[in-house]
Amino acid sequence: AVVAIPAAAVLDAAEECAQAGVKHLVVISSGFAEEGGAAAGMQARLADLAHRTGMRVAGPNCEGYWNALGRISTTFSPTVEVKANAQTPALVSDRRIGVLAQSGGVGFSLFNRGHAVGLGFSYVMSTGNEADLTASDFLDYMIHDDRTDAVLLFIETIRNGAKFIAAAEEARRRGKPIVAIKVGRSEAGQRAAASHTAALSGTHTAYRAVFERYGILEAEDPDEAVAIAGMALTCKPAAGRRVGIITVAGGGGAGVADTVTADG
Repeated sequence: AVVAIPAAAVLDAAEECAQAGVKHLVVISSGFAEEGGAAAGMQARLADLAHRTGMRVAGPNCEGYWNALGRISTTFSPTVEVKANAQTPALVSDRRIGVLAQSGGVGFSLFNRGHAVGLGFSYVMSTGNEADLTASDFLDYMIHDDRTDAVLLFIETIRNGAKFIAAAEEARRRGKPIVAIKVGRSEAGQRAAASHTAALSGTHTAYRAVFERYGILEAEDPDEAVAIAGMALTCKPAAGRRVGIITVAGGGGAGVADTVTADG
């Protein structure tokens, strides 16, 4: 079930869904913990309903999901609206990327960027405030999904650290790259994350240490993340640390040499 109604009506609708035997609920509506005050109490009641009834809840304050394999859409994002006469770019690989984002807008923009350059996708999942299901739950699913070969991750915070690390370890064991964009590195970014999905971002130093330990590739922005994911799908991992540069411009070669040297 997908619920996109005023926040005050969500709890009644969610209760009716649970009583009707609905097993999974996607709440697109905003107006919960990201607003603070009484709205945070409504999110706590939604979480309690999920725990009490066993119905799993995605969101609230999310943008739904897009199952590209089954062509199932629960999102209002226009990026998955394909016109009848639209030409689909030829895929550069039959391997597919799963997108997992705590921001629906960024998540679907990652899909849009990758789709334009011929990358294939399995799922795009936005998680919002994560009252019940968290990014760690969906990461675990994508890592164990045989049709997903890499994961693009946009996060403000990790709410279930143990499950996230277990999924990252499994990804490394299976040879599935995880490319992460972590926002909230500055005080201003942390305030923005709190008002967006009620996320406590934590110190970036700690996140970077976890990423390095478990082989998660960190990107600075969506364009870099898509480029790294594309490389991961189409190229074998480098066997060593030496770099060969092929260029038609000497200045470009010098710039690349500076970049790779600065990165060790």
